[in-house]
Amino acid sequence: MLTAVEVYKKIAPKLGDEEATAIINFIQESVEHGTVTKADLQATAEDVKDVLRNEIKEVEVNLRNEIRRLDAKVDTVEVNLRNEIRRLDAKVDTVEVNLKNEIRRLDAKVDTVEVNLRNEIKEVETSIRKEISDVKREVSELRGLLLKYILPLSSLIGAIVGTILALLIK
Repeated sequence: MLTAVEVYKKIAPKLGDEEATAIINFIQESVEHGTVTKADLQATAEDVKDVLRNEIKEVEVNLRNEIRRLDAKVDTVEVNLRNEIRRLDAKVDTVEVNLKNEIRRLDAKVDTVEVNLRNEIKEVETSIRKEISDVKREVSELRGLLLKYILPLSSLIGAIVGTILALLIK
């Protein structure tokens, strides 16, 4: 036969401390007074079953309410996350468009700089070719002048040297 403490330990988790203590006290008092009958115990058992059923229903209601509350919270979080994803997608799209525009702008600038540099190179090349052509022309003119004056000078020098030699020989 179970002791009052053992019975208490078995029913306390299901009923709670107060109800379990009340039942144990009732049973002990009934046994002490010799008035406990099988009908009393069956009535007590039915009361315990009713209390347990009511507590189970209350727990079920509380759990359903908590589930509904959590479902609503999950729905809210989901909506917020979807909105944040849309906002970030739009921001990424904007950044992508801006980057593409900047790349196009820089490509155009590079193309313009390249064209300008090629034109400057052509201008410098043309200028250098002109200067080379001018120098060649001037050198050619100088050669012509030198040839024009060197032959008469060399004849003159030859005559002077001939005269000096003739004078020296005499």
